[in-house]
Amino acid sequence: MKHKLEYAIFCLLIGLIRILPLRLGIWVGGLLGAIHYLVDIRHQRLTIEHLQLAFGKTKTLSELKQIAWNSYKGQGRSLAE
Repeated sequence: MKHKLEYAIFCLLIGLIRILPLRLGIWVGGLLGAIHYLVDIRHQRLTIEHLQLAFGKTKTLSELKQIAWNSYKGQGRSLAE
């Protein structure tokens, strides 16, 4: 049931973004990606753990968080396109 609700919300948001002009839709997509990063703490931590595995000690925690933040925003923008 939880996944059906999440999917319904996702479809509604994508439908709303599609009626916006492209530049505005991409901006809104980035905003939704940022909100997703801030709200979904479990996946945020998992993303950072994976980045730590990928980069080892070459990046600081701050840099890894910035990469994760930009990744979530980029995914949101991609969905809007």
